[in-house]
Amino acid sequence: MRTLILFALFPFAIGLTACGSSDSGASAAPPGRGSAACHEWQSALCDAQSRCGASAAVVATCRDQAAGTTCQSDQAASDCATTLAAPGCAFPAECQIKAMADPAPALTACAQYTDTVCSGAQRCGDDKATCLADPTIATVCTGVIGYKTAFEACISAINALSCSAQMAPAVCEGVFLK
Repeated sequence: MRTLILFALFPFAIGLTACGSSDSGASAAPPGRGSAACHEWQSALCDAQSRCGASAAVVATCRDQAAGTTCQSDQAASDCATTLAAPGCAFPAECQIKAMADPAPALTACAQYTDTVCSGAQRCGDDKATCLADPTIATVCTGVIGYKTAFEACISAINALSCSAQMAPAVCEGVFLK
């Protein structure tokens, strides 16, 4: 099946990066997924990492991952934003990405992703139902808790692929958070 060759070749999800490290590197990032309260938490989490000496690379990864997270609760997001903005370098477990994430929007996006991949397979002459049932595709969404802001560009890039493409679009690499 052409699609499985195409999409099995790249990592579609990334694990979450731990907080901390050395070297400063704060920079403003565009708002991510979720509510205004969630955006405050996203900024506070990564600003605290920067303030506490995380490297610029760690802070950039934090911003990328946090922006892909929709918060479970505005109240929890606001409380964590306040906690993380306080002096010191405490990073409570309940304020980390995995604890704050509402996986429902990510699972919806992941279902859209697999449908898009298999619709592409169908366009190229493969059977969509067989594609969707294949274990490589069927397990893509297992454990997904967030989806990066590059998701929409990924979907567009998949839709633009020719049937002879041998690699997945680079923009799709690591688009889901687990």
